[in-house]
Amino acid sequence: MRSSNDRSRRGVAWAIIGGGVLLVGILAIVIVSLSSRTPESAPTEPAPPAASPTAQPTGSSAVDVVDSSVTTKGWVPEPATTDPDTYIRAAFAAASTFDTQLSTRPEWLSYLDTWFTPDTRYTSEADRQSDMQASQLELRQSVVLPAQEWDSLANEDGRVAAAVTGGIEYTDVPDDNTGSMRIGTAD
Repeated sequence: MRSSNDRSRRGVAWAIIGGGVLLVGILAIVIVSLSSRTPESAPTEPAPPAASPTAQPTGSSAVDVVDSSVTTKGWVPEPATTDPDTYIRAAFAAASTFDTQLSTRPEWLSYLDTWFTPDTRYTSEADRQSDMQASQLELRQSVVLPAQEWDSLANEDGRVAAAVTGGIEYTDVPDDNTGSMRIGTAD
């Protein structure tokens, strides 16, 4: 008899422990879900009109730019500079700064295409053009926001302003005999 009572008590003890673990797990889920909610608050001031971006693209006003009017579309202007840091920071920002209410994705991509210049390592114009088109295709497929994400942001009056705040690392371009071409990367 005694062994049957011991088994019964052990079974009850394990059931209580299991129930306690289950209760702690449920409590943890409830606490996490409640703490991750953002509080709903009434807006304290009216939202800006859809025609004006909430954040203007950043850039140094001391640097000349190719076309400053592009900021009215929510884009970063291309700097007219020979300073690699200034240029690469602006290029990275341009590839991630836009306002879905002031321009379309095709307009923005066409603007980004103007930043490309033919690669001087190629002697034939056809090769230069082919290489530039391949680079523009890579920009569309691997760098900028995909069309579906753009559309999703546009449905929410989305705007994005990007900047490189950390360091930039440079790598020499292969087969560049001039030594003046470099590839910049940043996080």
